[in-house]
Amino acid sequence: MLEERQIKVAFCDDDEDLLFMYLEVSKKINVKAYVYPNVRDLLRQLDEVQPDVIVSDIDMPDIDGFGLLSGLLDLDIQLPFIFLTGHPSNENIRKSYARGAFDFLQKPVNIRELDLAIKKAMTFHTPVKATSVMLAELLKKYAQ
Repeated sequence: MLEERQIKVAFCDDDEDLLFMYLEVSKKINVKAYVYPNVRDLLRQLDEVQPDVIVSDIDMPDIDGFGLLSGLLDLDIQLPFIFLTGHPSNENIRKSYARGAFDFLQKPVNIRELDLAIKKAMTFHTPVKATSVMLAELLKKYAQ
């Protein structure tokens, strides 16, 4: 029987108190959390950590959450992306979904709501990831 792997979530937020809270919440919802105070730190660790889901604030200095999402998509890195913001607006919600975000949550986030968004993102994303892996293996097999 296959053992279920813990979901890896990268949280990016410039608020250090919230990053600590995400670490604590992650224990309650049984996900492995990686926290980053800025986009550059997340990008430096992305290849090593290989998160299943990214949860990011929108308003951050230097590179904002939209910049992070756009940069990942430009590199064809397709991970479920959930925005969390304390300043929701119709414009931010519209922009989030238009740019490919999986979900949009408001701070302070409800633990159950965050858990559901992460699990839902994995439900929709896992088959795509598995198909990509299978296709790569198939192409490798037929390339010989």
